[in-house]
Amino acid sequence: MDFPAAHSMDTTWFAVDRCGHVGVFHSGEYGAVPNDAPNAELPFESCWPFPGELDRCLREKSLVPGVHGTRIEKPGSNSTQTIAPGFFLLGGIGSDRSRCRSAESQPGKRFAGPWFGTTDGRDWVEGFLCPESWTWLHEMPHRCLGCVRFLPLDVDRRLEVLRVFRFDCTDYGTLPYEQTHTPHPAATLDELRPLLAGVPAEVLRFTQFCFREKRRLQPLQWLPSRTYGSDDDNCWVDEEGRRRKGDGTILE
Repeated sequence: MDFPAAHSMDTTWFAVDRCGHVGVFHSGEYGAVPNDAPNAELPFESCWPFPGELDRCLREKSLVPGVHGTRIEKPGSNSTQTIAPGFFLLGGIGSDRSRCRSAESQPGKRFAGPWFGTTDGRDWVEGFLCPESWTWLHEMPHRCLGCVRFLPLDVDRRLEVLRVFRFDCTDYGTLPYEQTHTPHPAATLDELRPLLAGVPAEVLRFTQFCFREKRRLQPLQWLPSRTYGSDDDNCWVDEEGRRRKGDGTILE
């Protein structure tokens, strides 16, 4: 198997197995990443609340109605721009959503967003707002019901609730990923699609096995993959602990 030696460090990607179950993979610096692997950051690790998470933040008082924890600030000491980043719980702004505009990241260019959503029956907006939008939101008490600089979300807890397999690779030497969480029962991608954003129509699939069968999983054994860096022989370790050359040949 041929693979080029280049991908960014600490990639998080996801795939589907033979049964349709979802696995989320954290590559660390040295884990192999399939060439067509979709990034898991938006669908699984976004800073937007999933169902149940906004209710939890309110119960735990990390977001409190009537308390406003955001402010207008400079993004850097040398910047002349001002921004108002945060997560804002919305009241009755209705069609006035257009008043929530993004701040400039640099003169003439704007941050992506802002993003609007409804979770647990509550409307919200998240992003880097321009100062005028922040001021407008806080002029009337019914517009912003409460806000925080960052909404504290627990991604580990989220992945457990979503019932996905988790695999991690933390060691040097292009070793297999280790399964670190086994859900019971496991969710399929079809079940999760309504909850996720940014999932492509076609995703990466390991059609040869179910994730439940894999305590160790080496993508290089199954799919064309890339790695970060390489040793002198482009060697890697398979799921059985055998050392192989870049072309897949087993070393004695």
